[in-house]
Amino acid sequence: MSVDYTHPKFIQNCASNPALFSKCNIIWCEGWNKEALLTVAKNELTDMSAQIGKSFDQIIASVLIIHGSAQTLGASPLAFMNLLHAFKQIFNKIVQTSGGQSKHLLAGLEKLEEARTTVDELSRDAAAQKIQLNHSKAEANAALVEITKSMEQKAERKQEVEALSAKCAED
Repeated sequence: MSVDYTHPKFIQNCASNPALFSKCNIIWCEGWNKEALLTVAKNELTDMSAQIGKSFDQIIASVLIIHGSAQTLGASPLAFMNLLHAFKQIFNKIVQTSGGQSKHLLAGLEKLEEARTTVDELSRDAAAQKIQLNHSKAEANAALVEITKSMEQKAERKQEVEALSAKCAED
């Protein structure tokens, strides 16, 4: 059993339970050392370590700093345990509250990933079609050059024929 001697009702509680002094061994301890606080914090928050992830050690260190800053005001080991329990309750409430939001965001993220994949595929297809179009355009330009040359040659032949016809008509 752990009793907080700094509690305002400590004397009243001891007076109303005389067996604490007559039937129990009392070990007075003003506080826990840092190693004990660290061990207790890790043991109390172990079940949350998977949810917290990489920040677990940083959170433990922050809890120890918060408790250390309150020790000058008389923070006891019981206050440390209350801090740990309050952290667990707040963390669990945040996880529960954001659970639906997280699922919604994950679904949206999945849709965005699908859209990105589709855009990548369409971009690759468009690039392939652009190459094909450039190839076809080059072939069309070559054909147009050939047609132009052929028409120029026909026009030259026609002029030659007309000139020969005119010359023959004169003769």
